Amino acid sequence: MKVVIHYCEPCGYRPRAQQAEARLRQLAGAEVELVKGHGGVFEITVDGQLKFSKKALGRFPTEAEIDALAKG
Repeated sequence: MKVVIHYCEPCGYRPRAQQAEARLRQLAGAEVELVKGHGGVFEITVDGQLKFSKKALGRFPTEAEIDALAKG
């Protein structure tokens, strides 16, 4: 599983991205790449498909949502 977490560096979202990264590595052994961005972005893509977008939902993912991504 290849996961990309695109996060807003100026907004201070790096710790959230790192938490999600650690959880996905722990639960799924996922290969996770963190990508710095801007403009309030926080998106999680799994195997090339967008699975979570903060802009679309207006919030960060819950632990349960991250766990669900790890399970596929």
